[in-house]
Amino acid sequence: MLRNLKVGTMNKKTKLAVSSVTAGIAALGAAGAMLLGALPGNASTTDAKTVAASNASALQPSSLSFVASRWDCTQGGSYFNAKNCHFGAMVPKGWKATKVGAHDAKFAVGTDFLRVADGPQQLTTAKAIANKKAALKGTRDLKVLGVVNTTATTGGKSYSTIVYTYTDAAKTTRWVATRFLDPSGYNGRSAAIELTVGGPVQDKTALTNVLARATTSAYQAG
Repeated sequence: MLRNLKVGTMNKKTKLAVSSVTAGIAALGAAGAMLLGALPGNASTTDAKTVAASNASALQPSSLSFVASRWDCTQGGSYFNAKNCHFGAMVPKGWKATKVGAHDAKFAVGTDFLRVADGPQQLTTAKAIANKKAALKGTRDLKVLGVVNTTATTGGKSYSTIVYTYTDAAKTTRWVATRFLDPSGYNGRSAAIELTVGGPVQDKTALTNVLARATTSAYQAG
């Protein structure tokens, strides 16, 4: 269980507009069409039925609600507006929180997850993503669906994102998006926070929403 985890409801100042979530989806740019999972025009009826069945069991965006979570908290001092916590973000309500490492937390339900951690602050977000892509070489059935670098975003945050699929040990295709976030308005000069979401391919739309919400709300202090 994640130590010092604090979860609460949002007040009016911390509520995020729906546009903040949809903006995260649009930020994937040219990769967007692939992320939507559109069925090819020449797909067979059998393929269509398989996709329909898969979508029916998918994690639905409408099933998600979010709560404010804070972790790596101290008894004294003031890391961030008197919250005394190194990290915070909006996370899906009901997802199990687990401490992975120093300044590294994971929130999961089933095989879907959100992970929030310190990033390589000495690197630009674009360089951090390039290194991530290089590190993925050799991953089973790896398919990189898109790499997007975004700067000067609303709220002063900028980030770089890589989206890919691979086959896990259970021979299941997994969909993953990793984003390196510069929350300080420096146009991607510091990859201070690493955000990753992952799960079955059919859950990608809901997971993209989870990533968008974490992007607009994540903070790091201390």
